[in-house]
Amino acid sequence: MAQEILPLAQQVEAPLPGLWSWCGYSTLHKFVLTSHAVETQGGIVVIDPIPLTQIASVPFNYRLDVQAIVITNVNHYRATDDWNKLGKIYTHSDDLVSDGRVKRIPLVPNDFFGLQAHPLVGGAQGEVALFDESKKLMIMGDGLINSLERGLELLPSKYCQNQVLLKNNLKPLLILNFDNMVFAHGNAIVGGAKERLRDLLKGD
Repeated sequence: MAQEILPLAQQVEAPLPGLWSWCGYSTLHKFVLTSHAVETQGGIVVIDPIPLTQIASVPFNYRLDVQAIVITNVNHYRATDDWNKLGKIYTHSDDLVSDGRVKRIPLVPNDFFGLQAHPLVGGAQGEVALFDESKKLMIMGDGLINSLERGLELLPSKYCQNQVLLKNNLKPLLILNFDNMVFAHGNAIVGGAKERLRDLLKGD
């Protein structure tokens, strides 16, 4: 699969224990692209990776520990090819599953390395969020964005299949026990994330 020109991340940060993030500003998208790796009961799961100056700079044994790479929607293949020899690739996108190298992410609760996958129909094609109960962590793709300028908001309608449907499919996430949230675009929320989402979805 052909890759777009992507920013090169220079460093890895740890917003929470067992969670690592790296990011870079995309001149094409005019936004920061963020990637994550989360430690699970089955190993490391890498989510929506952009390139790193050196993959070896990650603070875990990437050759042994990476079990899976998740693409959270059809637009986030990103630098998956940099990691695909380390773990299997998973997505909820029909378009990407048809590639043959990509497996469909299981939706059975806690059946994916201890993570729960929650489809967000109405967002980008194949949009999915991942919930890590042990860390009280919600990992978003494009369904939500959290910028310094605008705060927490829905993916703009021009990028959605159906923004109203996306909003409706975010509401069931409120029954889950999470305090923290990270994004493919935007800043992590450490503490109070569920309340922020509830406020965003109020009034409907």
